[in-house]
Amino acid sequence: MFDYDDEVRTQISNSVFRIAFPVLLPLYLLFNIVDWTIAPEYALGFLVLRFSVIFVALFCYIDLRMGWSRSWYPVTIWVLSVLVSIQLTYMGFRIGDPLESHYIFSVNLVAGVFLFFFTLRFRQNMIMLLALYLPPVIAILLFVPWDRLMCSLSVISGGMFIIYAIAAKSMDSLRYKAFQQKTNLFFMATTDVLSGLKLRRYFFNRFIQELSLRFRQGQNCNLSIAVLDIDDFKKINDQYGHEAGDALIRHVADILKSSIRVYDTACRFGGEEFIVLFPDTSPEEARVVVERLRQTVLNLPLKAGRHTIHTTLSIGIAAMQHQISGDFEKVQRDKNYRFVLVQQMLEIIKGADDAMYKSKQDGKNCVTAGAPVRLVTQVDDKAMESLKSYLVYFDQDMFSFPSGEMDVTASAVSLRDANLYTEEFFFRRAVESMYRSYRDPEWEEVMAVFHVESCDSQTVRRELGLLFRLSDTLCAFGQDRFGLIFFGLCLEDVNKIEERIRKRLTEVLKTEDVKTRFAATSLKFDASEMPVKDQRFLTYRDFSDRVVELLAVLKRHHFSRNEHVYYYSPARASKK
Repeated sequence: MFDYDDEVRTQISNSVFRIAFPVLLPLYLLFNIVDWTIAPEYALGFLVLRFSVIFVALFCYIDLRMGWSRSWYPVTIWVLSVLVSIQLTYMGFRIGDPLESHYIFSVNLVAGVFLFFFTLRFRQNMIMLLALYLPPVIAILLFVPWDRLMCSLSVISGGMFIIYAIAAKSMDSLRYKAFQQKTNLFFMATTDVLSGLKLRRYFFNRFIQELSLRFRQGQNCNLSIAVLDIDDFKKINDQYGHEAGDALIRHVADILKSSIRVYDTACRFGGEEFIVLFPDTSPEEARVVVERLRQTVLNLPLKAGRHTIHTTLSIGIAAMQHQISGDFEKVQRDKNYRFVLVQQMLEIIKGADDAMYKSKQDGKNCVTAGAPVRLVTQVDDKAMESLKSYLVYFDQDMFSFPSGEMDVTASAVSLRDANLYTEEFFFRRAVESMYRSYRDPEWEEVMAVFHVESCDSQTVRRELGLLFRLSDTLCAFGQDRFGLIFFGLCLEDVNKIEERIRKRLTEVLKTEDVKTRFAATSLKFDASEMPVKDQRFLTYRDFSDRVVELLAVLKRHHFSRNEHVYYYSPARASKK
């Protein structure tokens, strides 16, 4: 989704050829009836010419479906347009006067058809228009008398070309705006408008993922959260007005966003209450961060009009620090494991919330660390009923499903078994992982694009959701392509996963004809690959650009006949 060229290619592949092959191509061949009417002596030869288009169009279709190369799909369309244009030009000159021939002027019609059905980028569209118009223009310049030249050029290369160029630019702008709106949907659905911080839905989702990842790692489970509350916020609202109160929330949120790491998650939890998730962070380390944040808010008052508003924060910290034993593997395999995670999350949040209220009681403007949070290993039936409503927040991302495909009620959510995320969530998760690997060399995650052909998409989505844990990130890129992020894998593990998926789909679909392809790469970030000048601080954009490149490599890889798994190594590629 973040690859605009891939978005355009997908639109062409899925939409254009549903019209081009059943409608446009037969229509081009049926125009041979006109040939028999105008020039019956040449009609049979013209039919042979028209049939030659089929082979080029078929190659173009296969190229788009296979995704062989980023540059090949516009080239095939350019070749197709040149072929059609040369054929029409030849037909026009073959029957006699080209300036009075409908074959030459039908180039304008063909240009419009290609422009509006083969929706390429603006630059590619301009090349396509030139490819269509150049053959007749060159032929007319060479063979038409000069006294009749201006009329033909004004019609062919003048007015219609300019109109189509303007249309191509407008189409590209509108398509890009639609693309931006699509990418902004996830941001709008998960972000608080006032503060710019994440909403509960996103926060709970990330919290559950991080908890599951901590349990999956085993041994030391280290995770902290902090609850922050603006002191005397009601008094500020009453004294300065609600507009000043809103400005204060934005002020604190801006300081908070600039004080945490990329893979930390900050959320507006209530009116003037915020909550921050710190993965792989001890309570002592989290205290250093929030103490620095408290000091910044204290020393940086808000200027609202003529008023200078001084404010303070009361902060509570809670952490889960446990040695995860090998017996905990049984808990993860239990069918109620998701409820264990929800209960664990709620207890950590309650611990931080209680510590925040303790800060209020101690005079405000301070940081209090709560008691260690217990490790939850089981949930009774009574508590489970009260926890079901929380599954809406993390079990599946409803934006990844078509309308009408799912029921969002709490009772139905508890029965759902897939865990599919949007492309935006997948992308952000990959960027967070890459940033985390940059900060911690021991952090290891693998990103993969999984292709499955000739299978029912709903069945594949359901079965993939059953195969992977909550700590994995599973995203649907389309009907036959999925994105996956795994923690701590190597090349041998990727092969095993591909085999396990293929075996599972073969058993469920009861067919041996399950074609799968697995393209994977490490999310390690090597700063030496980037031209970092003067010790420049790496930004979110640096990591996101790298993820875009990796996704493009994985999506574009052309598998050989016997190749099932492809592992891309950025280090090996850089040596080449």
